[in-house]
Amino acid sequence: MPRRSLARIVAAPGGQQERDGHDHLTHVGLPLGGGGQCLGNSPSRDDHWTRAYWLIGVGIPLLGYVTYQNGPWIGLIVLFAGMSILRWPLRYLGAWVKRRTTG
Repeated sequence: MPRRSLARIVAAPGGQQERDGHDHLTHVGLPLGGGGQCLGNSPSRDDHWTRAYWLIGVGIPLLGYVTYQNGPWIGLIVLFAGMSILRWPLRYLGAWVKRRTTG
């Protein structure tokens, strides 16, 4: 028996499998990536930090969902993709942790 994903159960009435067999709910990241690109290209007064917080807030549940649906290896790939997008907040977080630990 093939593994039924949560997306197919939610998307199809009565838990029936979709006709094309694709998991359409896992393609949520494509519009978010395009939205992040648009947010990054628009002018900002706070150097895009508000938008970065929004992307982090949306990205953490999305990362959990992708990991749940596709397994830990795909989850790690998505994690690294998100880290490459949010590299400046990660650099500031690393500097903050270093200051706190070394004094």
